[in-house]
Amino acid sequence: MEKHNDFKKIPDTDFATLHHIDDSYTMDTLHFHNVFEIYFAYTGGLKYFVDNRIYPVEKNDLFIFNHLDLHRIGIPSGVRYERFIIIFNPDYIQNMCTDTTDLLECFVNRGPNFCHRLPLSSQQAETYMSMFKRAQSHMKTNLYGDDVYKKIVLAKILVFVNKLYRDNQYSIPVRYDAEYAKIKPILNYINENIHQKLSLDHLGNHFYISKFHLCKIFKEVTGFTVNEYIVYRRIIKATELLRKNFLVSQVSEMVGFKNNCHFITTFKKILGITPKQYALSSLTNKVTSVFDNL
Repeated sequence: MEKHNDFKKIPDTDFATLHHIDDSYTMDTLHFHNVFEIYFAYTGGLKYFVDNRIYPVEKNDLFIFNHLDLHRIGIPSGVRYERFIIIFNPDYIQNMCTDTTDLLECFVNRGPNFCHRLPLSSQQAETYMSMFKRAQSHMKTNLYGDDVYKKIVLAKILVFVNKLYRDNQYSIPVRYDAEYAKIKPILNYINENIHQKLSLDHLGNHFYISKFHLCKIFKEVTGFTVNEYIVYRRIIKATELLRKNFLVSQVSEMVGFKNNCHFITTFKKILGITPKQYALSSLTNKVTSVFDNL
């Protein structure tokens, strides 16, 4: 039976709060999703791979992900893993944005040096968690006014988070080890040439490195294979183009697939739906699911 990243249904898909604790947890694959995500770490000593960067993760760190951010958490064995997550459909909160306050600013208006990670002080973490718990309380009941309160609390959270990111002076963290220094140019090259043929032989020749050594260090540093990374980057780019109403046949060529059949099969394997189904669902402005591994 073919395995793909099954989607997990969530009753209120416009906005949801999640609190997970796991004594044994692994994120076996990269993932991305149509919703925007705010991730609050309660467990430290981890690492987060996001697009072409590796971030350290410590307690009270805040991360934000949009629909194009490919990410995967790395957790040492035996670690009790706790996190608080907010997911929301950007269309849900769009009508609360104003000319001077864009609630989605830190998710969509990003420069080349944007840092997904924001370490919070104890006081900032306490403020954030107070708002998170307030939102969570409105999720548990269906009283008169709860739907309004939920949107108000989300707006407050987004104002708070955007202010933090606007004031953030942290530089992009880099793993200063020799192996990561070798693969970072490769990650950048893949992202810049995702529409091209990117075989292991081609990458090895381009960077003057054995393809076997390339595969070895790539897997050791990131936790996944070169081909996995290339395929997921292609699919992310494809979802972006499908949302812009490009034809499936056009998108297939634009993201580097050999033919439409291969593109459709791979897309469905990863997302569980065909490119055409995805394009149609994006036109309705509905987000009906998120990935299981949050």
